[in-house]
This record gives sequence, structure tokens and C-alpha cells, in this order.
Amino acid sequence: MTTNGGLNWVSQNAGLPAGRPIPDIVISPSDPMTLYLCVDQSSSGRVFMSSNGGVSWQDITGSLPAGLRGMTLAVDFSASVIYLGTDYGVYSTPDTGVTWTQEAINLPNVAVYNLRIDVGNGLIVAATHGRSMWEALLSGM
Repeated sequence: MTTNGGLNWVSQNAGLPAGRPIPDIVISPSDPMTLYLCVDQSSSGRVFMSSNGGVSWQDITGSLPAGLRGMTLAVDFSASVIYLGTDYGVYSTPDTGVTWTQEAINLPNVAVYNLRIDVGNGLIVAATHGRSMWEALLSGM
């Protein structure tokens, strides 16, 4: 993290799994100290949240089934829903990771490498490996 335009950088990885790739980080548009990230591993902590700019991290993997790798992350800040693209589809949590549910968006069980939220149109867009782009209504829409 840098607070001076990149002159100095400080590692903010205390509490995160060591040596594991972090494919995605999302920063709250209204509070730059609130961060979410996913970790590319298939067990233990795979989704984390920080409310202090990364000084400490809280594991919010919750009920996410074992065997799913965190590949990409998107947060619908207007509805407080976190979406996780995995190697077997998209999962979401409306309660900061306590419960995760696979999204029923007719998406095949394929790796999702990128997610984007289109709040204006109420859509989530997923880029997959080998099955092109998919879009669906956001949860609760």
C-alpha cells in the first residue's frame, strides 16, 4: 500500500495465506480503507476483507465449499453482495461471507476469470475460460 503517490510502499499481507496468488482486489468506492480480495487456493481462507486499509485481514470464506478456488471478485456495494468467480462458476454472499450460494445464472461449471458489476442495468458480467462472456441479473433484482 502507498499513501504518498508511490514513493514508499508498505506490505499489507498480515493474516493472508503466505505464498498464494491474489488474483483480485476490490476497493470500496466510498471508503478506501475497506478492501476485499480473493486467494487462488482450493481450501482454507479464500476470501478476505479489511476495514483498515489492509493492516489486518478477516477471513470471510465462511460456508464457501472446499475445492473452489478464488479466481475473481466483484462487490455490489449498493446491495452489499460479494460475488466470487471460481473454477466452477459464480458464488455470492449477502452477509459478508457467512453463507455462500452458487448463482443460478445458467452458467456452465467453468472457470470464471473476471467479474464486473453493472449497477445501472442490474447486471453481473462474467468472463469464462472456454465458454465466452455471460451476463445475468444481479441477486435480488
